[in-house]
Amino acid sequence: MNQTAFGINGNPSASCPTDYIQFFDGTSSNSNSLEKICGVLSHYGGTLPVISTTSSSARVVFTGSNIRRPLSRVGVKVDYVSIVPIVYNCSVENGGCHHICVSRSEGVECQCRDGYGLIGRSTCSDQNECESGSHSCDQVCTNTEGSYTCSCHRGLELGSDGETCIDINECSVENGGCDHECINRDGSFECRCRSGYQLTNERECIDIDECLEDTHSCDQVCTNTEGSYTCYCRSGFEFGSDGESCIDINECLVDNGSCDHECLNQVGSFECRCRNGYRLANGGECVDMNECSEGTHNCDGDCTNTDGSYTCSCNDGLLLQPDGHSCRCGGLLTAASGSFHTEGWPRAYRPGNFQCEWIIQLPNNDATVQFTMNHTAFGINGNPSASCPTDYIQFFDGTSSNSNSLEKICGVHSHYGGTLPVISTTSSSARVVFTGSNLRRPLSRVGVKVDYVSIVPIVYNCSVENGGCHHICVSRSEGVECQCRDGYGLIGRSTCSDRNECESGSHGCDQVCTNAEGSYTCSCHSGLELGSDGESCIDINECSVENGGCNYECVNQEGSFECRCRDGYRVSNGRECIEIDECSEGTHNCDSDCTNTDGSYTCSCNNGLLLQPDGHSCRCGGILTAASGSFQTDGWPTSYRQENFQCEWIIQLPNSDATIQFNIDQSAFGTLGKPPCNKDYIQFFDGTDSGAASLKKICGLLKFYGGAIPSINTTSSTTRVVFTGTRFQQRPLSRVGVKVDYVTIPPPDVDECALGTHNCEQLCENTPGSFICSCRNGYSLSSDDRTCNDIDECLGNSHGCDQVCTNTNGSYACSCVDRFTLQSDMQTCISDPTPPPELSTTHPKVVTPSTSVTNISPSGTETITPTTQSVSEIKSTLTELLVTETTVTATSPLLAGTPTPLLPKTPTNISLAPTVLSKPAPTSTELLVTKTTVTASSPLLAGTPTPLLPKTPTNISL
Repeated sequence: MNQTAFGINGNPSASCPTDYIQFFDGTSSNSNSLEKICGVLSHYGGTLPVISTTSSSARVVFTGSNIRRPLSRVGVKVDYVSIVPIVYNCSVENGGCHHICVSRSEGVECQCRDGYGLIGRSTCSDQNECESGSHSCDQVCTNTEGSYTCSCHRGLELGSDGETCIDINECSVENGGCDHECINRDGSFECRCRSGYQLTNERECIDIDECLEDTHSCDQVCTNTEGSYTCYCRSGFEFGSDGESCIDINECLVDNGSCDHECLNQVGSFECRCRNGYRLANGGECVDMNECSEGTHNCDGDCTNTDGSYTCSCNDGLLLQPDGHSCRCGGLLTAASGSFHTEGWPRAYRPGNFQCEWIIQLPNNDATVQFTMNHTAFGINGNPSASCPTDYIQFFDGTSSNSNSLEKICGVHSHYGGTLPVISTTSSSARVVFTGSNLRRPLSRVGVKVDYVSIVPIVYNCSVENGGCHHICVSRSEGVECQCRDGYGLIGRSTCSDRNECESGSHGCDQVCTNAEGSYTCSCHSGLELGSDGESCIDINECSVENGGCNYECVNQEGSFECRCRDGYRVSNGRECIEIDECSEGTHNCDSDCTNTDGSYTCSCNNGLLLQPDGHSCRCGGILTAASGSFQTDGWPTSYRQENFQCEWIIQLPNSDATIQFNIDQSAFGTLGKPPCNKDYIQFFDGTDSGAASLKKICGLLKFYGGAIPSINTTSSTTRVVFTGTRFQQRPLSRVGVKVDYVTIPPPDVDECALGTHNCEQLCENTPGSFICSCRNGYSLSSDDRTCNDIDECLGNSHGCDQVCTNTNGSYACSCVDRFTLQSDMQTCISDPTPPPELSTTHPKVVTPSTSVTNISPSGTETITPTTQSVSEIKSTLTELLVTETTVTATSPLLAGTPTPLLPKTPTNISLAPTVLSKPAPTSTELLVTKTTVTASSPLLAGTPTPLLPKTPTNISL
């Protein structure tokens, strides 16, 4: 049983009557009880017993009491292991031992390998040398199975013994990553910058930005440059005569500022304006405003755009009024069919004792006019039972003032038995007049819409123009009868009009009905589809196809579906799950910095604050290791936290030779205390240990310090700062707290170059706090940044020698090959004027193991049989061929150019495979060479055989 956390409420002295754990030797209900345990560790002399069974199964029962109050006892944790029966023979299953089996007279003894300890009789368990302190690591110990490994803190590395830690000289590798100077420290290093730069990120040296620090003299725009800055003026300004101040440019003086209409100068800019009816586009351009398409006109009817304006017109059945935009009912209608209505239809017609008159003149003088009125939206305020004395519409058979009245209509369609009459003229023209009442109150009646068609004279023969019928003509004894196809209804005698089944409700659609000519079609709302009957609608399961396009979970719904996301994500575009950035949306609960993570976020605190165990709260305190920084009390600059709290900051500068200067932010300072600061104060110590001297205690208000709190300076590179809060106040405090800025004060500079304490091999340049080594011309600085290595200019092609370059310490010397002379510039070589000696008239013989050679001599030609011979053999029998370092000058294009050494000085066996030549003896000393392959054991010519000379015979000189 676990002995570090054990406690059961029972009492072992009373045989554990209530709360206890009991162990049985087997699993049956009548198994023997092995042990009953309760109480605390002290009841068992500080060590709980080990309990063993006699079989491979056991039953363990924990029994609690019926006490209802909370218990302070922790309970019990039990570990169990298998105990293998003792085997008295190491040859059988290693005697049951985990590691090593040793035979004894009384049986076997199990032992463990180094790094392990025996548990029970046979089991070996790893010994944690790191916890027990039996390791020998210098710094960090990590336990491993049967052993351990050592490692070191940052800035140190493991020595060859694998245990001790030695300092890493970070400066030796790439200058420690420092931009300028790297100073090695024990376990660390420090980067420093040359004068004119400042350190950032502890390594990088950046230029001092005069623009950012406001040390420039620019009037408007300052641009920093390396070591300086440049002034600019903003757009719309130019430099004044002093070259620094910026003055306004009047853009309107030049080409009207590129404005189409009006240019208005402003400070630093200008504005283009347009005349009425135009708007500004693309800077200065004025374009016409299309009031008609933009809906900014006031036309009652149709709108026609014009340049800079618009005109209004009215639809058929309406007349344009003198105001140029209002349309009133009335007008001339000359089409074969059409419609007209009262003003406001189908809402309510205009009251106020007005009259509308329409004149209809059909293009076919033989036709008559047939009028029908819209049944679904009809209502005139008059009363037909009283012959429509006030509000009515009247139809006349002709256009003259004395034309016969055909019908006077008013009221509602129920007055006419639900069907408004069809009105027909006897001529091709008609006059229709609507008369309104003089009532001023708003009317609820919708007015009337009238449709009219031409009625062609009856033709009593279906064979002639289908009897005048629109669809079907049926011959009768009294003439012809016109009929319509399904889905249409007869209007008048011959015209067929589509029946709108969707309006009349005679369709069979489940959801959406769309009227079609002579029929109708059914459709469904989004999320449903048409069934096989073409009328009913059934749900579409969008989730069954590619999860409905959802990123995560798709939930089908009637006529729709819903995409859902995991916690920490939200649905975007209806389907996509996008991660919620609690940090940018402000839905986190971090006191300070928030870092978004996949599906969640993490909190962190600024320098001078510590993250609390709740994972989001920040409290003042912490370790600060930067060369400069700041820290403040919680809540600054509003109010600081109370309830008897304390904050402690440790500052450890990276430069151990430097000291620290603290400055209180005086723009917002205030604590509840008052000098000599017995409560609510910030205290500065000269060091980090408990015995460090106190430098200063600050509290209260600025006025207690004469309006300015002086700087506080340490004498070392490490310090401790403590803020102590009030001990008794629980009410909110009106004091803002304190913010402290600190900077590094570097040690006084020592000129190592002047004192001779540097270690530079050649040149030394002093820098603040250090020095820099450099080398004279002809040398380069080594990686140790102090010694100088000679630069071999001859290797790097950085010399200016014409032919031969010889390296010297810190420089080089030029020379020339034979028959060339070095000029006064000590680099150029010019050929000597002395001609080369003539070739011998006796030519040497050349041997090869693969072919014949023809030797050409003044007396004729000679063929030599090839043999393999050494140089010494050739010396004794033939004219020896010794090839020395030779410059070949040729007129052949192959060898034209800079003279090139072809062979080394050392005599070399070579073989030539030329084409056999036959030539009479030459009259002059002439060497005729053909295309020849040369192979040599010299390194210069080793490798793939290479043609040296062209096929064409060439005169050459050696």
